[in-house]
Amino acid sequence: MLKIHNRPSNTSLQQPALSAAQDEDDELIQSIDSDHKGADDVWELKNDPDVQGIDRFWNGVKQDLENDPNWYAFNDD
Repeated sequence: MLKIHNRPSNTSLQQPALSAAQDEDDELIQSIDSDHKGADDVWELKNDPDVQGIDRFWNGVKQDLENDPNWYAFNDD
């Protein structure tokens, strides 16, 4: 096992100081900020799920799969 007893001379005990991040005022950041400000972030959790909405969604998924020409259903045998 290699043991190094001497500390290299090019290191220091202090952490390198980083400058604070500059606030960039570009179009992407402005767009993200403006989109987020108008968002409705209030969610309401209910005990009763939207059963009809879930059924509509999964029936649509099922229809998409059945319309796929490569789809194979085992019950077709």
